[in-house]
Parts: sequence; structure tokens; C-alpha cells
Amino acid sequence: MGSFGRLFFKEKQIKAFLALASSQQEWNISNLAKLTGITYVHLSRFINECEKAGLIESDKHGRIKGIRLTQKGAEVASHISSIENMINILKTRIGEVFLT
Repeated sequence: MGSFGRLFFKEKQIKAFLALASSQQEWNISNLAKLTGITYVHLSRFINECEKAGLIESDKHGRIKGIRLTQKGAEVASHISSIENMINILKTRIGEVFLT
């Protein structure tokens, strides 16, 4: 199993990953951590693992590390978004069944 197989996405990690996908801007770990509520250290580790898997690329600008999705990362984000949408539709439909 490649490095991608070891990644495990939790809710906040998904939020961070989708935030990267939803904007063409270059993020830094500090801003993304504030947006998602993930600690800087935890998010930094997740970003490093995503870099190893080829999902995220980064550039150092002085002390700030800019991060953005690679093409592969954008494809994964698209799949995650689709799955999230399907789950929300199912939750709505299940709720409708139990409410009627």
C-alpha cells in the first residue's frame, strides 16, 4: 500500500482538504488551522503526509509555508465532496422516512 493508503481522513481533515479545493488562493498552515479548528501541529503533520502522498504541494516564502492541492489532490477532493453530498442526501432521506 502506498503512502496514500495510510492517510485517514477525519471530519476536520476533510474540512481542511475541501477548503484547499474550494479556493485558488494559496493557504498557509496557520490560516487553515484557524479555519478548521485543527491544532497547528496536527494539521502540519496531516499536510506533510498529504505531501508525501502527492496530494499537496508547498512552497516556502520566508518563514511561511504556502500550501495548495496538486492535480491528484484536487481529484481526491472532488471525490470526497461527492461522497459528502451523497451522505447528506441519504441523511435527509432517512430523516424524511422517520418523520412521516
